[in-house]
Amino acid sequence: MIKDKFVHILAISDIHFGEHKNSELLYYELKEIFIKKLLDKTKTLDMIVIAGDFWGTKLSLNSIDAKYGIQFINEIFNICKENEIQIRMIRGTISHDYNQLDNFKYLEEDESGIFKIINKVETEKFEINNKTIRILYIPEEYLPKQEVFYEKYLNYKNKWDFVFGHGTFDFAAFSSQKIESEKIIKTAPILDSVKFSERIKGIGIFGHIHIKTNKDKIFYLGSFSRLNFGEEEPKGFYEIKYNIKTKEVKLNFIENILAPLYITIKLSNYFDKGLKFTEDNIELKINLIEKLKTKYKNSNLRIIDDTDSVTDLSTKILKEKYNYDEDIKLRIQKEKDKTEDRDDTYDFILERSLPINKCIRKFIKLKYNRKIPLEFIDKAIKEDTKEVNNEE
Repeated sequence: MIKDKFVHILAISDIHFGEHKNSELLYYELKEIFIKKLLDKTKTLDMIVIAGDFWGTKLSLNSIDAKYGIQFINEIFNICKENEIQIRMIRGTISHDYNQLDNFKYLEEDESGIFKIINKVETEKFEINNKTIRILYIPEEYLPKQEVFYEKYLNYKNKWDFVFGHGTFDFAAFSSQKIESEKIIKTAPILDSVKFSERIKGIGIFGHIHIKTNKDKIFYLGSFSRLNFGEEEPKGFYEIKYNIKTKEVKLNFIENILAPLYITIKLSNYFDKGLKFTEDNIELKINLIEKLKTKYKNSNLRIIDDTDSVTDLSTKILKEKYNYDEDIKLRIQKEKDKTEDRDDTYDFILERSLPINKCIRKFIKLKYNRKIPLEFIDKAIKEDTKEVNNEE
């Protein structure tokens, strides 16, 4: 598989065919940005990784969304087969991918052996110049006792050149909740970024969070295109080069300059604070909104009326005028809604600042007002671990 002393990979995630407003446009973005880069790098490229949420919703095979999604996969498969480039397709969130990746099983049966769907945690290794490249794949799975399940991949014997996957790490848990298109699945694991980073020699690349971010050796790709408001930052995918000998990683972000624009504008930025509602200033607001519609006519525009002049009457007037306007999304934000009070009572769980036994004890004390001895909790954890090991 490996063509040189560098492992060369293109990694992309959260494409969301079926959720993107225009699958024909999404396919065009992929063809012009991703496939062109693939064609430019065929001589050195070793692998393509699709890190989850290829699909955005459950689809009928005769839908236009399914048509363009299948066409894209078939195109990159043919290019990769001709140039001996591996493809790994990782299952993402159940509310997006469902079991629809299995519709590509026929590609796994191709004699080239380059295509593989990752539905469950698994490992892979490649040999090159007396060196072994070890890869861990982590799709989003919903398993009981998940910490124990992943622990075997993080013990002292295991050290991974790459970890590719889809899911939520502790440092990105709140970002996950803010993604408008994501349904929060309570049984989805929250992975420990410190433990994983300690076991990675090269890099960990994950999908799920639509805004690219990282901590230590864990990197979120971000979505390939823009799907919703709140995603104004650059979109695209990563080109990865990994030096087998030195373990040095070089990341190159390839921007999708064709991604549609989603723009949010607050009217308070245009009006002085303390402006009270009158018939005159509602006319000013309407005139301003019309100008903004013209200025951003090729974009998805969200306008928030967060001025001090919001009243029931002004709200009624604006909603009657713009509720059925396809060019903008209007939101009224009253004064009492401007401060978002978030309950941070249980933040210590995500921060991982306490040992697991003390974390459990603190949670029980806060939730049920019961103080449990640490010895009791330690015993319960050991018995729990023993049961899982016996099941395996």
